[in-house]
Amino acid sequence: MLNITIHDIESFSSERCITIIGKAHPSKKFTSIKPIALAKPEDVSFCRFEGEQGVSLIKNSSAGLLFIPFSLLEEADRLARNDNGLMYLACETPRLELAYFLKRFWIELDSDSAYTNHRHGGLVHPQARISNSAKIMKGAIIGKNVSIGDDTVIFPGAVIENAMIGNKCSIGANAVIGGIGFGFEKDPATGEIIDFPHIGTVRMGDNVRVGACTCIDRASIGETILGDNVKIDNLCHIGHNVKIGNETRIVALSIIGGSTRIGKNCWLAPASAIRDWIDLGDEAIIGMGAVVTKSVESNTTVIGNPARPIEIKRKKYL
Repeated sequence: MLNITIHDIESFSSERCITIIGKAHPSKKFTSIKPIALAKPEDVSFCRFEGEQGVSLIKNSSAGLLFIPFSLLEEADRLARNDNGLMYLACETPRLELAYFLKRFWIELDSDSAYTNHRHGGLVHPQARISNSAKIMKGAIIGKNVSIGDDTVIFPGAVIENAMIGNKCSIGANAVIGGIGFGFEKDPATGEIIDFPHIGTVRMGDNVRVGACTCIDRASIGETILGDNVKIDNLCHIGHNVKIGNETRIVALSIIGGSTRIGKNCWLAPASAIRDWIDLGDEAIIGMGAVVTKSVESNTTVIGNPARPIEIKRKKYL
């Protein structure tokens, strides 16, 4: 959580040589971090993109405090002259500056209360909310900020935190859900590699199956989302802020890069590698071992490295 004043922002910006554009009421406070498209006037966010994409994002954002690249300074100044009450912090690397900002001001709520034994044998944090019909098997650990729905089964050794698990889900042995993802920024001034704090969650729909030893990272900001009836095999990795549509199936050893969006009823064959920040349309099929570096349109099949479209009989997969 946050409780940031205008004075805090001015002090931080002065220390980090950040340019402030726009004004807010002196008594205003910022209380949360949200993705740019979801942020409201009381929220802090950032824009990592430049050019037309960056301009579009900041024009359509309601974030009260927005870290932006220097290249968007002119657009931010134009928006601020409209007296919209929003503030923009122009800097060289917005994600790096937000990382420093979070390290300074973010407070991760926690509880020192001891874990308790669940009736089926797992260890449960006192803040976790678990349905009476859920089964937490021996050796599983349910951490803080977790809710688990009706008739869901958590198998031995699974570790879950910062996650909302739906009804009738199955979480395989030694799966890790809601842990910290892989996010870093290198500070060019010091050469230091800075952790980007992960403060988001995982939200999982109903009838989801997650295989053994699969990792699903909590979002850096916002949510990592799995829709209803998603099926993920053993030994897969789902990066932070990934969104997976209903009924999509992902087979063993597949890797999904952060902030990728996968549509409904897709099929990802074994050892698929999907880079970050791309989209797979509805009913896309990704062939075995494919390395996908560009977005894939709906109803399209791709194979190879780099992945390229082909024509196949699709019914057997979908």
